[in-house]
Amino acid sequence: MDGADPLVATFRRGLAAFDDDALAALANKGLVRRARKDLETISPRLLGAGDKPDRLRVEVADGLAELALPPAQSRCSCPASGICRHILAALIFVKEMASEGDPAVATTEEVEAVSEASGLPASAEVLALDDEAIGKWSGRPLLNKVKKMLAQGLPVDLEPGYGLVARLPTRNVTCRWMPGGGLDGMLCSCHAAGACEHRVAAVLAFQIDRGARPPEAFAESALSASSDAPRTRDEVLASVGDVLAQMVSTGLSRLSRGTAERLRTLAISAQGVDLPRLQRLLHALSSEVELYLARDAQADAARVLGQAARVEMLRLGLLKRPSPHLVGQHRTAYEPVGDVELVGLGARVWRTRSGFWGLTIYFWDRAARNWATWSDSRPVATPGFDPAARFRADGPWSGLGCPAEAARKAVRLSGAYRNRQGRLSGRPSTQAMTLGPSVPDEVPARIASWADLASRASSLFGGGFKDRTEQDAIVLIAPALWGPAAFDEVRQELVRDVLDAEGRRLPLVLRHEEIAGKAVATLERHDPSGTTSVLGILVLEAGRLCVLPITLHTAKGPIHLSLDGEVRAGGPSPTRRADDRDAEEDIEGDDAEAGGEEPAEPTATNLGRLLGRVADDLLGLAEGGPAAFGRVVPLRAAAAGLEALGLGTLGEAVGRVVEVLESLRRGELSDPAPVSRQVLIAFHLARLCQSQEAVNLAAEAIRPAAADARSTPP
Repeated sequence: MDGADPLVATFRRGLAAFDDDALAALANKGLVRRARKDLETISPRLLGAGDKPDRLRVEVADGLAELALPPAQSRCSCPASGICRHILAALIFVKEMASEGDPAVATTEEVEAVSEASGLPASAEVLALDDEAIGKWSGRPLLNKVKKMLAQGLPVDLEPGYGLVARLPTRNVTCRWMPGGGLDGMLCSCHAAGACEHRVAAVLAFQIDRGARPPEAFAESALSASSDAPRTRDEVLASVGDVLAQMVSTGLSRLSRGTAERLRTLAISAQGVDLPRLQRLLHALSSEVELYLARDAQADAARVLGQAARVEMLRLGLLKRPSPHLVGQHRTAYEPVGDVELVGLGARVWRTRSGFWGLTIYFWDRAARNWATWSDSRPVATPGFDPAARFRADGPWSGLGCPAEAARKAVRLSGAYRNRQGRLSGRPSTQAMTLGPSVPDEVPARIASWADLASRASSLFGGGFKDRTEQDAIVLIAPALWGPAAFDEVRQELVRDVLDAEGRRLPLVLRHEEIAGKAVATLERHDPSGTTSVLGILVLEAGRLCVLPITLHTAKGPIHLSLDGEVRAGGPSPTRRADDRDAEEDIEGDDAEAGGEEPAEPTATNLGRLLGRVADDLLGLAEGGPAAFGRVVPLRAAAAGLEALGLGTLGEAVGRVVEVLESLRRGELSDPAPVSRQVLIAFHLARLCQSQEAVNLAAEAIRPAAADARSTPP
């Protein structure tokens, strides 16, 4: 039997599209390399058909492989389960063997011939699948589950080129459509024996990408509310609107603890009718009200009104045109992602306004090509827990001495779990193996030109209902020059400029807080000689783009500012506990959405000053209530000015505030609720315009500057 045999020719055509990546999807890359190495010293022998006439037996050293199409159904006489090195060697041998006059390796024409044999090109094979065919293969429940996942934003990256190759970055899996193999022949690196959600997602995403399905095809599956809830969505949304209107009608200066309790109750109701985004925003608003009533230094009426306005705009969107994006997702679970390689690049301790503190380690995920984090956090009053002490305690995974080791090493995790936001679970079953010290200069996300931050800033700080996490704001910058440090007495923060090769300035800012310990002094005295990069968080502050530095990467090793700066430690060093996983997954202290948005400060431009006056007038109206507001004439003039400047939407919103306010004054309205609702809408739009103005100016400010004689080269 040779390559000219009809059965062998059938297998050659069937295996034509199987490159080493496809073979690795059957097993792993290590086994593929082992099989190729075996073929250098052994010569497999074709033995003819197997137990079934469509199977091919191949003798490989001490194993007898019985090949099948699709190859995942192949078997071997050796004790190994699944696809072994004998099967892989046999597949490679048959695929690359030459018959007389044929090339030794399959050509593109052979690959295309596989699909042509079925009457369809590879892409058309996928596009021809309808719900009935997919559901028959996967089962209807799995198909519906995947539709909902896609509607809620499950990312699927499709590789360009012939056929279907899809990567699900949050699951760390790759799916491949093998021409002529159908759904049964599709490969997935999860190695599931039957249908899996990854392959279904890849097929559906490919069909959407090629126009075979509309993008909103699965939206309805993500919009349904729980049938067991005691109240309907419309009832919950109406109640939310009433509470928000009452807050403004009464006046923010007259808020009571009863308001906070009602908001918290409504947050529970929103969760009951499957409105998770509304639930999180209501919870954040109730926290803002409580801080405001407690006269907390970080609370003010503008933050309360801004958060209330966000809730109102979300409520109106859900009433008018609900979408999966507005509905949101319940807190995502940690999902298995197999083996991942991480580069530890930083660590910090932090404290939230809501009363949590914790430790976070920052990694670059080589496979996902994105940032990942591991955190351990507790309420501040938790006995025996101190984030700084946790940094040098056991964990976070077996095989590592402590989080401090993870923050400076490249690590391979086996059996890792990660959620869609990039947070890694610290469950004990995950095994870690160190691969050597981290090399920050090799990380693809390293930024050497500050101009590259402009688009990131627009996405992060432009306002609106965008899903943002701390991972989106992580930056790894490589300064060309360092300026001197200066302490801002008014803002109580240390500012130290770093410059790129074009002379653009970017401030490093450290706030003078108890949790920062000696980090401020460390950054102030830091000698940048030998410092190659800085890991930090991109923020918009005081009308400028800044970086809150986390870790400085130097020739002598990393300097974690909030940890190596001797953050105070209270209590004994915590040991790794059996319930650490649950505590970690229940707390998301750095959730950007739940914490609300920092209001943009008014800019010094004419437009910025006008927007600032409008926001101040609306805030004054909300603080005292509509009955006490007396600046109607200036507000009317501002509305006209905004429309003249091209901000028609905001101008119309402010104009409607004036109209309903005058109707209330004339006695045409007995209920101030319409005024309150218009105030919330106008304030949200004013804040949105302020954010856009601040972002645009901040991006423009990152421009080349004259060389500073005081700057110190790294």
